[in-house]
Amino acid sequence: MNKRLTIILLFLVLLTGHLAAQVTLSGKVVNYDSNQPIEFATVVIAESSLGAVSDRQGRFTIKGVDKGVVTLNVQCLGYQTRSWTMTISQSVSNLNLRVKEENLKLAGVTVTAKRRTSGGTTSYTIDRTTLDNQQILNISDIATLLPGGKSTNATLMNDDRMALRSGSQEKGNASFGTAIEVDGMRMDNNATIGETAGASTRTVSTSNVERVEVVTGIPSVEYGDLSNGVVKVHTRRGKSPFVIEGKINQHTRQIALNKGFSLGADKGVLNTSLEHARSFGDAASPYTAYQRNILSLSYTNTFFQDTMPLTLLWGVTGNIGGLNSENDPDQDLDDYTKTKDCALRTHLELNWQLNKPWITHLSLRGSLAASNNTTESYEHESSATTLAYNHSKEEGYFFATDYDVNPNAPVILSPTGYWHVRSYRDSKPLNWSLCLKGDWTHRFQQVLSRLMAGVEYTGSRNNGRGLYYEDMRYAPDWHEYRYSDLPTMHNLALYVEEKVSIPTTKRSTFELTAGLRDDITMIKGSEYGTVSSLSPRFNSRYVFWRNQQRRWVTDLSMHAGWGSSVKLPSFQILYPDPAYYCVEVYRSPSDATNKTVTGYYTRPLETQYNPDLKWQRTHQTDIGIEMNIKGTRIALSAFHHRTYNPYIAVKTYNRISYIYTATDGTKSTRKTYYPTSHYVNASPLTRCGLEWVIDFTPIKPLNTSIRVDGNYYYYRGADDLFFADIHNSNARMSLTNEPYQYVGWYRGTNATSGVASASVSNGALSKQLNLNTTITTHIPKIRLIMALRIEASLYSYRRSLSDYFNETDQALYPEYYTTWDNPDERIPFVERYLWAKDNDINLYNDLDNLVLRPNNAYMLKANRLSAYYSANFSVTKEIGDHVSVSFYANNFFNNMKMVHSSQTDTDASLFGSGYIPSFYYGLSLRLKL
Repeated sequence: MNKRLTIILLFLVLLTGHLAAQVTLSGKVVNYDSNQPIEFATVVIAESSLGAVSDRQGRFTIKGVDKGVVTLNVQCLGYQTRSWTMTISQSVSNLNLRVKEENLKLAGVTVTAKRRTSGGTTSYTIDRTTLDNQQILNISDIATLLPGGKSTNATLMNDDRMALRSGSQEKGNASFGTAIEVDGMRMDNNATIGETAGASTRTVSTSNVERVEVVTGIPSVEYGDLSNGVVKVHTRRGKSPFVIEGKINQHTRQIALNKGFSLGADKGVLNTSLEHARSFGDAASPYTAYQRNILSLSYTNTFFQDTMPLTLLWGVTGNIGGLNSENDPDQDLDDYTKTKDCALRTHLELNWQLNKPWITHLSLRGSLAASNNTTESYEHESSATTLAYNHSKEEGYFFATDYDVNPNAPVILSPTGYWHVRSYRDSKPLNWSLCLKGDWTHRFQQVLSRLMAGVEYTGSRNNGRGLYYEDMRYAPDWHEYRYSDLPTMHNLALYVEEKVSIPTTKRSTFELTAGLRDDITMIKGSEYGTVSSLSPRFNSRYVFWRNQQRRWVTDLSMHAGWGSSVKLPSFQILYPDPAYYCVEVYRSPSDATNKTVTGYYTRPLETQYNPDLKWQRTHQTDIGIEMNIKGTRIALSAFHHRTYNPYIAVKTYNRISYIYTATDGTKSTRKTYYPTSHYVNASPLTRCGLEWVIDFTPIKPLNTSIRVDGNYYYYRGADDLFFADIHNSNARMSLTNEPYQYVGWYRGTNATSGVASASVSNGALSKQLNLNTTITTHIPKIRLIMALRIEASLYSYRRSLSDYFNETDQALYPEYYTTWDNPDERIPFVERYLWAKDNDINLYNDLDNLVLRPNNAYMLKANRLSAYYSANFSVTKEIGDHVSVSFYANNFFNNMKMVHSSQTDTDASLFGSGYIPSFYYGLSLRLKL
């Protein structure tokens, strides 16, 4: 009892000391030039995350501030973000924070991603000025601004998905593991069926984006369901004038209107955004096009500002649009495909600054996102004879029946002549989330600690109808499969994280962040049940010194981190499509009326779920150093990613036998296979690399700065998966009219599409070295910024790996094969194959169809490309305070030089190669009223 009382008293003493050390900061945020108060400016103390929002008089108050060194960050829409570092020993009530309007009169404007030096891991920010200068149309295109990034021509026709720290033609689907959030709401793609790619960002209005943060290193544990990093998009919030923006390039037209309305004293601010954009593939025939029409509303207000500020953030975004592949009316065909890309997203967030002895902040966030991705197809068909359409969902033998006689018959007969088929693939993903998070910031002596804990619930389902037809008379082989019948995926996440900052000397500080996240995935009514996944993450940072002007190196810091993250499976992975085997088994001889009677055998196949499926996991290591050498800022990062259990689809070959009746009445039993797919886990793969950013000391007489950034990237994915496949099975069927009877069992696949298939190669090794040089001339007096960016590929290497290839025979053999009659006996392939060559020529010919041989002599040779480059130019000019014009030209030299391939020992032109963008230009105009 005495011991417990002593502990309580000691805690009260420490708590009293802690409270006594707290002070209050208050003051005003004003315009740097006019000294007018600025409303809705956010003032945050970086060390503790304590903050306030300025009122109509620009006043703010922050209570409960710990004494010592604090960093004040001020951010407001339309103004430059500024920071002040000061030592606080008592309450301060007369702070006057002056911030400048954001325009080209400011020094330090950049047109690339800025490396953040304040965090404990590698991350970058891209501000509104950069987005305007580069005329970004799709958020995924910001990857071109990261170190070593390569420009792409802006268009909405390509639904490119963003993937951090990855390359092309790789396993593991890096885009699927890249998390994208808009105002804290996840762009979730888990409920989509038909793909396993990352979230599409085409429904995000780039004209309404204020800034983008890209975390390529180890993210906080509050971010889950990822494996490659986080992209955080922040939209405009705050009072602003009318901003009218128009963009035009060779394939896109865009117009947007944005405005931030102050609703009056203590009534908050309402931001509105309206955008229309349309991209087409061919300027000569712009009928196949993608368009988006986005309306966004967001509301922000702060209550109880003088006591315990409660900030309310609410937003809703709707998009109506999609892709329409309408044909040119000058063409004869009137086929088309229309894919809707409609979305409705809403979110609500409450941030309460309690500043209690046991809790500092409390945050509650909820979101709901509904999409309509229905595809409508209208295609012409023709046939001189009737065709059989199988609609049966039960096993049995059925005669084909005319639709007018029995429209519900298992097998119906098609019409003859010409007709059109209208079909719909109805997909309506629905995602929701609810998160409660709290943190406690406290200081004991010189040690600053921030403890965060939270719980997050997310859900995903699909309310779509699946594939269906307007008129079943014309529906080909079809079996109803409603997406809305699939179980909902629920995920409950619990996480805790502690960040401590320990001064080691007067100028140096050590920071350590450690967290643990547990994702509990629950899928009721399925084979998967409940899965728990732990994700520990650690980040550390050591600041040697800051702003030491007398030193040769004025700033120096290092960071290192390791983390594990889990990517939840999508519905495409969890729920394989049901399969049906349908085959003609009887055809009667034609009678006097030339009518034939046909019979069919149908067998529904059991869906192959994988209850042993493991969630894809990535172990990440991130190390970096930042320094400033006499005005030259250098940032270097190294990373290593090891992805375990990547998702991949394999086939199960189902044995099927049926009775076939020939035209002469002879009956025979036929044996065959029919494949169905399900997902398993492939072998681990490795991604690692080096990134650097060097911002040289500006050449002030020329108002010019030079930036050199780049990356070295290494990827190796060699698969050891053991799976079944039938290669070239139609060869035997064409020779003997008998179904193929053998299944080969192979080791390793090189399928980058996510579907395992037999291949000579079981993986790939690639390396590349990219270097970008950006020369920026910024003349603040005339509000002009010009940038020349030279993008070079100095080294590009790729080689297909084949661990099981037989060099002597120039062939790859399966390890085993099985027969239809004895599927459980795996027979060693090579031994039997060599025996059959001399003893059973028919068996030898059958087994030879399972042998894989290279398509060409150089398939497994290394491919090195000679160096190549392209040059881009951009310019932005502000005309007064109300007009801004931007122009860019990608590959403006129109580089058509030759690039040499060592694999084929041939030269090819860069023109149309895909290595560099084609010559492309765009113009934008912005008005502030």
